[in-house]
Amino acid sequence: MATTATSAPPPLERIIPYVISGISVAVSIASSVASFAKFCISLVTRSISFFSPLPIILYLFAPLIVFLDIVSDIFIRWPRSIVLYLLDAFYPVYVFCGVACIVGVLVGSTGRLVTQVLVDIVAEKEDQEPDAEVEAEVRKHRIKKRPKVEDD
Repeated sequence: MATTATSAPPPLERIIPYVISGISVAVSIASSVASFAKFCISLVTRSISFFSPLPIILYLFAPLIVFLDIVSDIFIRWPRSIVLYLLDAFYPVYVFCGVACIVGVLVGSTGRLVTQVLVDIVAEKEDQEPDAEVEAEVRKHRIKKRPKVEDD
């Protein structure tokens, strides 16, 4: 006699369809509440805009608004876009000059350092072996005395 044991699915696997259904119901409820809120807001704004003097004010100030828009185009937006275009166009030149200056400083500093080291080495050798003529000249000046000036 062969008995087959069928195992029941784990509890987590049995609960997954209920969780999915619950999420679906929550989403549909949230969607319904959002559309009802949108409908209520549209009713309120329609009634406010019907009684609002704002369209009349905007109609009266339309020439001023258009004039200010043109002035802002001429004095703010176009110059800004031109400056941004030029900055964008000259950015590679700016970077090249910056790198050239940095490299120039590094090469110049390195050259100065190497030159200073070489000069120190040469001066050190000269200090160790003074020239005979220089020593004679120094002795001559030390021995030579200045004549005294007599006061009347």
